[in-house]
Amino acid sequence: MAIAQTLQIYKDCYELLRRMLPLITNYPQLVKRTIGTRIINTLLEMMELIMEVNETAPNERQPYFRSLRRKYYHLNMLCRVSSDEKALTMEQYTVVALSLNKIGKQINAWKNAYGSAK
Repeated sequence: MAIAQTLQIYKDCYELLRRMLPLITNYPQLVKRTIGTRIINTLLEMMELIMEVNETAPNERQPYFRSLRRKYYHLNMLCRVSSDEKALTMEQYTVVALSLNKIGKQINAWKNAYGSAK
């Protein structure tokens, strides 16, 4: 078992968090307080879940994978709303969406590799 902070999925979530912080600072006040705060919290929760999955026995990981996947979809929706509300430019959203896609693929690969282990 690797230290969670060395896993690529953890690093990618961390980098997305670092990328989103300055963008959220520039959100309109209402969007910043509602959507922006939820984006930050969701990314932090995803990083916590990655650590939980990493520390859990392979035969007990399924609930964590389900939670991580739910958080991922939630984050996707929040970023899409940010774009729709013009808090993110199309260029910013494209970069964020590419990062989200990369994270989503890693969640699926990790789940497929270890999630069904008995």
